[in-house]
Amino acid sequence: MTIQELLINRGLDGTKSIKLVRHADKRKVSVLYDEYLTDVKNVKKIPLNGIVNMYELYKKDKNWFLWYQRGQRRDKPPFHD
Repeated sequence: MTIQELLINRGLDGTKSIKLVRHADKRKVSVLYDEYLTDVKNVKKIPLNGIVNMYELYKKDKNWFLWYQRGQRRDKPPFHD
């Protein structure tokens, strides 16, 4: 289930702009992206020019964001299926 599906299932209007806020990760975006590239095979690397936060990286590479979210699960070790 994606965040968008969760919000729509809870009755929020999917046509409206919705801002999500979450805890800050103190690691640099470039470090997180390098971990992703190491962990996931056959990923096309995107340039990180000007990308300084997770939201900007989410807009450029949604698959990275989904990988990062998997690492947030309490019942799994970080960044592994």
